[in-house]
Amino acid sequence: LDPHPFKPVFATCSDDKSVRLWSTTLHRLVSLRRLKNRARCVSWHPKGKLLAVGCLNGLVLVLDMDAGTVNTSFTLDSAVRQVRYSPLGKFLAVGIGKTVKIFDTL
Repeated sequence: LDPHPFKPVFATCSDDKSVRLWSTTLHRLVSLRRLKNRARCVSWHPKGKLLAVGCLNGLVLVLDMDAGTVNTSFTLDSAVRQVRYSPLGKFLAVGIGKTVKIFDTL
């Protein structure tokens, strides 16, 4: 679960292979995106357009939520436990096992 940096929505993901956006003002689901893999974690980029998704099979997706497309993706060697953007969005931290890998987003 991750709240949007400035819109009244938050993102969730699930083993049902979905990413969902929920409205905090309407108190309901406002967007659903189906994935091919079971998702474990999400993180909004500070600018609010991109959403990083970590998956059980090691896949990391960066979704452009405005366009509804995959901005980028890469696969690591084990299940992704956590994804988190740095405060300015320059880096993406990805937790796998007992390791945190840092990726430059530029």
